[in-house]
Amino acid sequence: GKQIHHFQGSSDEVYQKAVKVLKRLPRSLARRAGSPDGKWIAISKGNRLEILHAKTGKHFLTLKSPSTFQGVSFSPDGLTLANTGSAMELWNLREHECQSLKGHIAAIQGMAFSPDSRLLASASEDYTVKVWEVESGKLRHTLKGHRRAVEQVAFSPDGKILASAGSARTIKVWNVDSGELLQTIDGFEAAVSDVCFDPNSHLLISSCKRTVQVWDWKSPKEIRSFKGHTRDIRTIAISSDGKYFVTASHDNLLILWDFTTGKKIRSFKGHTSSIWEVTFSPDGRFIASASWDKTVKV
Repeated sequence: GKQIHHFQGSSDEVYQKAVKVLKRLPRSLARRAGSPDGKWIAISKGNRLEILHAKTGKHFLTLKSPSTFQGVSFSPDGLTLANTGSAMELWNLREHECQSLKGHIAAIQGMAFSPDSRLLASASEDYTVKVWEVESGKLRHTLKGHRRAVEQVAFSPDGKILASAGSARTIKVWNVDSGELLQTIDGFEAAVSDVCFDPNSHLLISSCKRTVQVWDWKSPKEIRSFKGHTRDIRTIAISSDGKYFVTASHDNLLILWDFTTGKKIRSFKGHTSSIWEVTFSPDGRFIASASWDKTVKV
């Protein structure tokens, strides 16, 4: 539960501090700030993205875009980077080439790579989810059925199932190969703020208001629920082994939970404003959080 580091200040100040500090971090920690395979650290500032070697901290590549780097995500294999700024882009990090993915007619709110890095799903305010082939940029499916903006997407561990959620107070579950709608989970009292899969099973995890629910999506039946925050939950993350998950909230807290028992393990305090992003390191030893207080804490 010890805070290892935080970055604070304006966007320019955070950017400069992050570059300097991340270059000094040992590989065991520095890689957690970047790609899932631990090779890269990415730090964005406006229309520029700096990619550093996680092991050495040395500069590898600068990407400059006509768009802005806003929602940035590495593919699981670390070879592709997706950006959902003012335009949706796929960057091939081997060839240093960029392709634009055109099709949505409103802002993109969320995205997720498939576990094998071959597909990218995007969620949009145009009420649709689109599934793209990463290598070619070809649109495979446009998934329709949501009645309001879609804000979250998540692939199952085997990449065969996709879950989507958003403002319409529903979760929809899709067959990735066919694009068929398999299940709709509804009855939520407000927008579903996040959704993810248990890495060890078919269970689906969602957050709405101050509650996290675990679903057998095939039924659909609620298996268990977790409550502990005093304000709405913004996002959730589950460890790679599926033993723990963490919730980040507008109450400025992180709460770590035992996924199997539902027991609250501990709270992490330190942020002074809403926490909008949280993630586990690949080995589950670290948690990184980003907040509207202009800090990143590890």
